[in-house]
Amino acid sequence: MLEQALGGAADVRVLETCQREGLALVTLDLGFANIQRYPPARHPGIMVLRLGTQAHGAVAGALTSALQMLEREALVGRLWIVEVGRIRIHE
Repeated sequence: MLEQALGGAADVRVLETCQREGLALVTLDLGFANIQRYPPARHPGIMVLRLGTQAHGAVAGALTSALQMLEREALVGRLWIVEVGRIRIHE
């Protein structure tokens, strides 16, 4: 989101930008996992990395798992919670 200059922006603004531009959101911000506040069906897709660390290796491993899952499952209209060793999908 560098082009949109959304670093430090409010969560609602970030998600509105993703909706407007048809982009899925991939984030380490656990606040986006709140399906009551951010109903998955209203968004192009939200992927929350819930890893306990933001170390490069952990993030890269989680994204690799998520990319493999994308070959079988859609992200659009869903919330994916990506954890070490598992991915939970909420509609």
